[in-house]
This record gives sequence, structure tokens and C-alpha cells, in this order.
Amino acid sequence: MNTFFELMKTYEEGEILINVLKTLAVVLVIFAINKVVSYGTKKWMNNQKAAGIINRSTTYILFVIGLISVSRTWFDRTRSTTVIFGLTIALIIFASKDLIKNISAWFYIMGRDMFEIGDRLQIGDLIGDVVDIGLLHTYMAEVKGDLLDKLDNTGRYVSVPNSYIFDQPFFNFRHDFVFVWTEVNLLIPFDADYTKALEVAGKMSYELYETLLDKYDKEELADFERISKTFKQDLKPAIRADIKPQGIAIYVTFFCRYNEIVSIKSYYHFNLWNELKHHNIPVIFPKAIVVEDTPFD
Repeated sequence: MNTFFELMKTYEEGEILINVLKTLAVVLVIFAINKVVSYGTKKWMNNQKAAGIINRSTTYILFVIGLISVSRTWFDRTRSTTVIFGLTIALIIFASKDLIKNISAWFYIMGRDMFEIGDRLQIGDLIGDVVDIGLLHTYMAEVKGDLLDKLDNTGRYVSVPNSYIFDQPFFNFRHDFVFVWTEVNLLIPFDADYTKALEVAGKMSYELYETLLDKYDKEELADFERISKTFKQDLKPAIRADIKPQGIAIYVTFFCRYNEIVSIKSYYHFNLWNELKHHNIPVIFPKAIVVEDTPFD
């Protein structure tokens, strides 16, 4: 600390104030340029991924330029720059553990290619599409959340500290391919013909499966099938029955694109219900009990 004050004495009277003003000017100019670039990319660029790359690159370049400018303002008159920088870095590390952790996480994310702009992530209860990967935060357009029961954009944007990759698991819906596995099920009574129900579910699901094969990109399907085979997973839908306390559950497991989970599941669900009903196989649905609001005596 004594060394620091001795170095400050090397500046002439009033020079420290001038350097402070120069530093503030550099910070304000960099902040203004960064805001102008961010506003311009949002207003005139339709490619969100490219806009994010430009904004992120601009931020890092301006940060380096600002750091160099401020350093030259304060330290070009002393030979003790190394000492000052060492003290500064030590203070930053001591006072900003979360900051260092977030920056380290950014290098880890970029180095491991864990996800990129446009990927859909699930972190805890949050599901969202990545719109930007900053040095400290990952920015996501919320999907579902507490506003919707379906997977669709809510209009809200969420900022998540990068350090989450060290603290909790996260799921990437489209890291290697755009398909995921999901399933639907309906409950039938114990005395219903479950063998017939499985046959009906199988026929229905295979017809829909053929529709999906015609709909999706052949190259994407080929990649998905190749990777699925390593896990001994067939692309064809799987049918099974399971005994539940209320009846027999008929399950249909199938794949679809990550951004069509809700619509495809709904399509499968209603088609399965209609087919079972067509073959006179009853379906058990949950019943709600309505309790009238009565005043206390």
C-alpha cells in the first residue's frame, strides 16, 4: 500500500483528476459505441445468430481497447506497472469470485462447444432458446416458463449466469441433432382388452411414423438414426402396457423435432383416443371434484 501512495506522488498536482476524467471519458465512449452497435444489429439485421456474434465480438474488442487506453493513461509514467496490475488482479480475484467463475465458465462453454446460439436449453425449471452467449451471462428467449403450459415463446428474455454449468445439470435439445424422444399414454380399465388396445396403438403409431419420415429432412434423419443405433434405439415407435392403480396404461414412444413436441404429442394423443374409441375400448380420464363454496356456520 505504501508503494502505491509513493507511485501516486510521482504525478503532478491536478494530474490525477485529469486522468480520472480521461478514464471516465474512455468508459463513456466505449459504452456508447457498444450500445449503438447493439441497437443497429437489432434494428437492421434479421439473422439473430450473426447479430449476437457481432455484438459479442464488439464488446470484447472494446473492452481490450478500453483496458489498453486506461492503462496508458495511468501507468505510462512509472516503471511499476507490473506491481500495480498485480495488485489490481489480486483485488479483483478476491472481491469478484463470481465474476471469475462466470468468465471461466464462458471459456469452458466455448472451448467444449457445449451449445451455440439457437440451441434450446433446459436449466432447472427454465426452458429457453439461446440468443446470445456473453462473457458473464447466457441470454435466452424463454419457452414455456410459468406463463404457458406448452413449449412456445413467452416473449420474455432471461439472463442466466454462465457459472450454472458448474453448479447444476442442463439439457440441450439439439446439440447433435434436432430430434428428441417423447411419449403419450392413455389409461384403459382393467377389464378392457389391452392386447387389442396395444394392436390399435401400434397400427396408429406406425401410420403416423411414416408421415413423419416423409415430413422430415432425410439427412437429419440419417444422422439421428446412426447415433440412435449406438444406443440400440430403433426409430420406429415403441408400444408397451403398464399396470397402474387406476387401470392399464397404454404407452406410445416416438421421436419428433424438439420444437414440435407439444403439437406432435397432441396429435398422437387425440389419434390414439379416437382409434381406441372407434374399437370400443373405453378410456379412463381423470375426474375433477367440484366443491361448492359454503359459508361457515
